[in-house]
This record gives sequence, C-alpha cells and structure tokens, in this order.
Amino acid sequence: MTPQQAAPLARCAAVFEPGDPARTGRIAFFDPAGDPPPQVPGGEPGVADLVVPHGDGLAVRTLPVLRLTPARALPVLL
Repeated sequence: MTPQQAAPLARCAAVFEPGDPARTGRIAFFDPAGDPPPQVPGGEPGVADLVVPHGDGLAVRTLPVLRLTPARALPVLL
C-alpha cells in the first residue's frame, strides 16, 4: 500500500479483532461518526459492533468497517 492510499485511513479509528487461530486477526478501521471508511487495496469491507463515545458515556453501535491484515495495516498505523 502506498502512502497516498494509506493517508485516508489514517484519519479513522482502529481496533484489533483477534482471530482463531491467532494469525487470522485483523485490524478494523472505522469512523466513530458512522460514515463508511475509505476503501483501499486489500481491504475487506464489513460491519462490526463497537463501543463508541455517546454523550457523556459510551454506546454499542454497529458501524461499517474496513478490515486489513496487520501487515497491510502497518503503513496506516505508522
């Protein structure tokens, strides 16, 4: 992934989704406001139930996510 492709995802929040076996874990990128994250090569679009800020507390919301392997996510995270 080029830096130009990674830049839009750098503005998103990220959460690690563990897998079984462990090598199947993914990094899910999401916009806490609920907008779909930008698409990048190798990304898997989907949805996830996530805990996000809501008013003075927290709420569980189903949000659109883009999943990447840790190796593909590394340029975004750096």
